Amino acid sequence: MVRFKAAKLRAQRGFTLIEIMIVVAVIAILAIVVVPTFFRETRKTKGATEVTPMFAEISVKQEQYKADTGLYLDTAECPSTTSPAGVAASTCTAAADWVLLRINPPEAVIRCKYDVEVGTGAGVVIQRLHVHGARRELVLHPRDL
Repeated sequence: MVRFKAAKLRAQRGFTLIEIMIVVAVIAILAIVVVPTFFRETRKTKGATEVTPMFAEISVKQEQYKADTGLYLDTAECPSTTSPAGVAASTCTAAADWVLLRINPPEAVIRCKYDVEVGTGAGVVIQRLHVHGARRELVLHPRDL
């Protein structure tokens, strides 16, 4: 009798097929919700890590250009189109405005659009960034006003 109970207990251990299928379904639903959010945040982070060094590069080059010529340079938006994979930085470094500023992008691939507009009030420069529809601005004020 003791052997029969021990054999019966061993046979009842483990999960049934239904229980395993329910767990797999729950994991699949969680993956459907979480994975797109993860990839979206990854793209945003890549764009954000590009912005700070690029703003610094453009700021320094604008200040150097102002020291040489006495004014800031208005540049065209570059690159004209973006993609999640990015655009080769060489498309911008070949643009006439970027050549004049001698801008050297910190990365080989640009994921955001950069546009420099020279303001009319006191020579303020506004650099606009378009990251997947979002905008950030950096304002440079002339030091010698």
